[in-house]
Order: sequence, then structure tokens, then C-alpha cells
Amino acid sequence: MQREVIGVVGCYSHDVILMLAKVLSNMGKKVILFDCNNRHTLGASIPVPAGMSAQKAVVEFDGIYYTEKEPERGLMAGYDVCFVDMGMGNQEIKQVSCNRIILITDMLLHHIRQLHKMKFEKQLVQYILIRDAVSILMMGEKEVREFLQGFPNRQEFFLPPDRRDVKNRCLCETMHEYNIKKASPEMREFVYRIAMELCGGLTEREFCRRLRRRERREYA
Repeated sequence: MQREVIGVVGCYSHDVILMLAKVLSNMGKKVILFDCNNRHTLGASIPVPAGMSAQKAVVEFDGIYYTEKEPERGLMAGYDVCFVDMGMGNQEIKQVSCNRIILITDMLLHHIRQLHKMKFEKQLVQYILIRDAVSILMMGEKEVREFLQGFPNRQEFFLPPDRRDVKNRCLCETMHEYNIKKASPEMREFVYRIAMELCGGLTEREFCRRLRRRERREYA
């Protein structure tokens, strides 16, 4: 099966990346996370052993691999799925031959406008997650909609504000815990939808059967 290289662009993405990585790892995929985000928000959720540097090495934690090294093709060898956290502060994004891009943001216009300025292949954007989505009866909602229209291959997902997702996002950093069972139903649907597509050889029934079996062991 072809290696999947998935760029993640935007903000508030570290919990999504980690839950996706954990689910895919539970499904038998070997997953590596490349932290190319200037703020290294993803790295705050990875316990790097004393004496090690993620800038120079690949760190393994809970079956997931993490590094701040450049996402070079040679370093990707041996992995089934590679996530590249691109953040939203870089004007020059490393394209690293992504198969697809996940775009994550909320409805704040300064985030939407910053994403407008970034350079990445819009044709590769297959999933757009709008977090803390609310109906805004003003110009802001129109601008968000116009922004979404610029991605012809997108699947849109709108997550309403949910304290479970806020708590889960915090637990990633404070407890290094990536438990999708504690996420909102909408978040679980988003993560499972992408994970199932990345396990393309499985039917939905087989995917759910295997996942339940692995999760019973994981969270027993």
C-alpha cells in the first residue's frame, strides 16, 4: 500500500493529530509525526526522554513516533502514515509531496485571513475541520463560507463548542493522554472517518470490528 503523507495546516490541531495517530496505530499502522510547526504545539504533548532531542532523533511514545527533524523521504521509509504538522505561521510551507492535506481552524476571522495568506496546494485539501463552530449572523460567517469555497475537493466538518474536546486537548499536554473515547461524538466521527479512509482496504464493518477489539484492550 502507498505510504500516506498528510499535511496538517491550521490551528488547534495537536489533539486531532494525536488521536488520529493513536487510532491508526491501534489499527496496525506505523505512524510518524513531523513537527514543522514554528510553535511546536504538538511537541508539548510528547514526553521526550531526558537527554534526547526531538530535533536530532525520532522519539517513540505509546506506539507513535515523533520528530522535529525535516520530513525527508528517507526518514519516512518504513512508516505507513506520516503526519506533517505545518502550523499556520509559516509563509513557505514544506510541501514534502503530501498525498492530502487536513485544514483545521475555528471561525475567528484573523485565523481565516492568515490561512488565506499561506501557500499550499488547495487541490490537496481533502478535509476541513471548523472547530467551535457557531452560527454568526453577520459578515464573519459569509467570509468563512467564501474561504471554504476555495477548496474544490474538500469534505467539511463543523464541530460545535464542547467542553469534552477542550478537556481532551488539555489532557494531551498535561497527561500525555490521547483517548478518543473522551472526545465529543462529532470529533470521534471526524477522526474515525479519516482513519477509515486511510485504512482503504477495510470495509466499514471490518474497521469498526478491529477498532473495538483493539480499544477494549487499550482502555480496559
